[in-house]
Amino acid sequence: MDIEHTKEQARRLEDQQQWFEALTSYLSILDELERRGEDPDPALLSRVGELRIRTGETDRAVEAWEQAIEAYLLQGLSDSALTVCRKIIRYSPGHEEMFLRMGQIRARQGLLIYARKHFLTYAEMVGQRGDVEEAIRAMEELVSWVPSDLETRLFLTERLIASGRRDKALVYLREGYWRALWEKNHDALETLRPRIHELDPGADLQPLPADGEAMQGPPPSRGRGASEPGKSESERKTEGGVWARILQEEMRRGRSTKEPAEATDRAPVEGADPEDSGGEDPAATGTPDFAQLLSQFKEVSAGQEDEREARAQHELGREALEGGSPARAIAYFDRALGIRSDFLPAFEMLGRCHLERGEPQLAIHRMEPALELPVPVEDDLLGIYYQMGRAWESLENPDEARIWYERVFTIDINYEDIVERLRALS
Repeated sequence: MDIEHTKEQARRLEDQQQWFEALTSYLSILDELERRGEDPDPALLSRVGELRIRTGETDRAVEAWEQAIEAYLLQGLSDSALTVCRKIIRYSPGHEEMFLRMGQIRARQGLLIYARKHFLTYAEMVGQRGDVEEAIRAMEELVSWVPSDLETRLFLTERLIASGRRDKALVYLREGYWRALWEKNHDALETLRPRIHELDPGADLQPLPADGEAMQGPPPSRGRGASEPGKSESERKTEGGVWARILQEEMRRGRSTKEPAEATDRAPVEGADPEDSGGEDPAATGTPDFAQLLSQFKEVSAGQEDEREARAQHELGREALEGGSPARAIAYFDRALGIRSDFLPAFEMLGRCHLERGEPQLAIHRMEPALELPVPVEDDLLGIYYQMGRAWESLENPDEARIWYERVFTIDINYEDIVERLRALS
């Protein structure tokens, strides 16, 4: 089989809207790659998923996209894998494990705000259907990926205490205290010390060494999500296969919650007593409004940055863009996101800047993280939807552009030139 020729045939069939025939051609290519012993093409798997949607086979589309995610991760292409995750969520909103997968990928990239958001969304979803044990397990996994996240650690320990697992909660609190000592984090120490003594009055907690004194004991680990400094892109891609298999194992373990002992086996903090079940099954304790507590925690976590300074940088960026300097504007918008990493207007303006520079693929890449952020109303994403449509139109992908423009049209029929753009694509 001439694979490139078959791909071209499939594209022509798509242009003629012969979805089943195009799908058959793409599937034959995947079969040929498997026969040759070659790795599957993740872009091809993603396209198969899109055609399955066209033919009304949502479940089979999700299967193809899940394979595409694994293939992208094996190649070290985390951002591409995240794009496919979002497709699954778009067409199968109840596919809660995708939020767990996105959290794992973002944690591995070291992007805490997104990792926390996805892990908490997953925990919230499983908690709402009554699986409090799995919700707590997801929180434990988040802390294992980003152990320096004190707020999540404290939230987790309170949930463990509420579910009757005081000893395990103490393990997390002590680990946090040891980390704060090494980081010389006075605020964290002052927060953790009284809570540890409340649970264990006889706890012997090492004080913070005076200036010039050395710490005793080994430094804490940086966590599973920490990237080694100085690692090149090629090295990160080389480790992609291992990373994909780690994620696959995490997902498998996350689904296996039928055996009570497995929850203890999966505990990510060393030192927890494997015999300590805490007495009660947390799912049976009737923990009040678990999902509501998670929602409140997410809300508090999202608003801790200085919005006023972010807006100031954003305005400087707008002035630079209007003055004909998109490169300088990008620097200001990046600075705004450095101050508040969920500042939506900066994402939209970054998209605009890169489009003005003739970089539509980069525009999409810079705006995509905004689509993962929690927003009070979808209207807040209107400008980003519009710029995403423009970017896909620039890449000569009318199908994807139409999806984004239709979202804009649904929210505000009078937005910019949305009617004319949709008409031009019809």
